[in-house]
Amino acid sequence: MSRRESGRGPTEARRTRTLPEMITGAFYEGPDIVTSLKLYEAGSIFDLPRDKATFTLGSAASSDIYLPDEGLSKLHCVIERRGQVIRVYDQESKNGTFFNGRKEKTFDLRPGATFTVGATRLLALNDEMRTAYPTLVEIVGEENARSPRIDNASASDLIGLATSSAHVLITADVGCDQDRLARTLHEISLLRSRPYLELARVPDDRAQQRAILDRVSRSTLILPLQQDAPVMDAAFVSMLFSPHFHVRVIATAPSLKKASNVLTESNVRAMRNITLYPLAYRAGSIDHLLDRMFGERGTPLRTSDLSEKNQSALRAYSWPGNFDELRRVADRLTRLAAIPGRPTLRQAAEALGMSSHRSLDHWLGQLGLTLPIVATDERATE
Repeated sequence: MSRRESGRGPTEARRTRTLPEMITGAFYEGPDIVTSLKLYEAGSIFDLPRDKATFTLGSAASSDIYLPDEGLSKLHCVIERRGQVIRVYDQESKNGTFFNGRKEKTFDLRPGATFTVGATRLLALNDEMRTAYPTLVEIVGEENARSPRIDNASASDLIGLATSSAHVLITADVGCDQDRLARTLHEISLLRSRPYLELARVPDDRAQQRAILDRVSRSTLILPLQQDAPVMDAAFVSMLFSPHFHVRVIATAPSLKKASNVLTESNVRAMRNITLYPLAYRAGSIDHLLDRMFGERGTPLRTSDLSEKNQSALRAYSWPGNFDELRRVADRLTRLAAIPGRPTLRQAAEALGMSSHRSLDHWLGQLGLTLPIVATDERATE
């Protein structure tokens, strides 16, 4: 349409109106700076200091980011800081640099994005993602040592998922830290500048339902769905998943069937499903997980300090309570290990605040543990 047809003259000023948040949708406004690169599905992380402007990447040992990949050129690409953006320049490499499915010469990299050089895939991280990474590994398992029987998302996958706009469903048994994962995904998402809302029960009142939607608009709603959760109000669910309100849903549930029953099958099909497997599948991780929990409790105790019999028992245990039970065990082992000498069953029960030594004997028997807990205690009494 011409200016004449629209009724505007060639010099008539047109003011651009500010769009309301309900139209613009969710976005992140704060600084979002790439501060490290991580090998995808591996633990190696390369720092990109903020005070350095340029980095080299290649197979030459002198590279800032040295990757011993036969498919990489000695100087494969140069990475340059440009304000809050990282710009990657391919250096006429033999096998190319790939970004978003395309072979590119130059592209900008944001946190959560990946690119590939040779046979190596790299993930860009900001400080929040770097901080969250150990938590993600703790919940889903080490990336370079995951069981081939477990086809679930890796910590790298979850970082990429967090920065997307996809709704997420986390299915898991009780105690698998699904609530902790839901919060962590929000904390590294593009919605992290706004507080999330955790909603255990949807009110029946329509005005209260609408107030919840307005409050969580352009942020994350975490829905912890228990086994006895009722079917959610259909009108509320419809608005919740409507793009009009710009709400990101992260639900936790014991199964896909339960989630479909509460949120409707069509909504659940559109969600990204993450399955967390019980600790019974992660016998090789028990030592590391316990050591991390000992560290959180400020004790120098480590799993390797326990008697060999007790170490073997903990690895063989099925952990029906998963992380919840692992934390209780870490608490008790910390207190038992602090008892000097070779404690009696009664002394150990008193240290744990148990009213009867028989209760302690039963608990030790369940886990296959024996006193003394720590190997050095055993040697000291010989």
